[in-house]
Order: sequence, then C-alpha cells, then structure tokens
Amino acid sequence: MNALAGTAPAVRVVEGVAPDAIPFGQLLAGQVPVILKGVAAHWPLVQAGQHSADAAMDLL
Repeated sequence: MNALAGTAPAVRVVEGVAPDAIPFGQLLAGQVPVILKGVAAHWPLVQAGQHSADAAMDLL
C-alpha cells in the first residue's frame, strides 16, 4: 500500500503462460506486481495441495 496515496499498486494478472514461456523482460519492464496465475498448476506439490493439506504435507 502506498502510504502517501492511500492506495495499493495495480497488479497485473497473466494467465495461461507456460513456465518456459514467461516473458520476464516484458514483466520486469512493466514495473508493476504480476500474478502468474496457473503457472505452477502442474507441480506435484500444487496438485497434492488441491487434494488435501495432508497430501501436500506428505510431499514436504
């Protein structure tokens, strides 16, 4: 949150990008926070966590 303006910075949401196709240069040049929605969906820990917290903890 910007203490002077009293507002949070804008956040860009990027969906559907593969981990090996993240446009890092473009994202960094944008100078805004970015959420890479779904980029880790295929990770085993993420998949286990979608099943249950216990399943995720078992992987850790």
